[in-house]
Amino acid sequence: MKNLWHSRWQEGKIGFHNSDVHSDLLTYASFLDDGPHRVLVPLCGKSVDMIWLAEQGHEVVGVELVPLAVEQFFSDKGLSPEIQKQGAVQLYRAGSITILCGDIFDIDQSHIGEIDRVWDRAALVALPRELRSSYVSHLRSIALDNARFMINVFRYDTSVMDGPPHSISDEEIQEYFAGRELSLLSEQDKLSDYPLFEARGHKYWNVCTYSA
Repeated sequence: MKNLWHSRWQEGKIGFHNSDVHSDLLTYASFLDDGPHRVLVPLCGKSVDMIWLAEQGHEVVGVELVPLAVEQFFSDKGLSPEIQKQGAVQLYRAGSITILCGDIFDIDQSHIGEIDRVWDRAALVALPRELRSSYVSHLRSIALDNARFMINVFRYDTSVMDGPPHSISDEEIQEYFAGRELSLLSEQDKLSDYPLFEARGHKYWNVCTYSA
């Protein structure tokens, strides 16, 4: 799995990268009320969401497996980060944005500090089924007990394709967030925004955003 993401970045096959701030992050910005917050963005790639969050006055902590993605994020923005080694994790920091380069499962509270918001923009869908439950449990364990989550997932016909990105049912995500109040904020067919998947034969591509 790790080799897959390293290869995609090396080969420039990053169709999953979006040059715009996620529309649901803007629509449901009330998720960030009563800030400023310390926001975790797992499996962040070089998401411009992190820039937007920082511009709103929040401290941002991204986690990314692939060093090239981290380097591109800072170079694209003309930023020169401080770089430190913390065990198995490489820490890059510029202003209010920190990106931890390493395996998400190697990240603990000593790396991320007191996280009270988590924005999962299509990170959960990047993981195979056998890792997803452990991933969510890990996020819940390293964030503060009262941290709020906003999670973005996809739903599509798995007979056409079976990820990544993976299709995640409502029942599955309810299972991962058992014990918390989970609300579906939005579910919209955005197939026209994903021409690659339309070309593969998909008839719908639902983008779903939850809060927990």
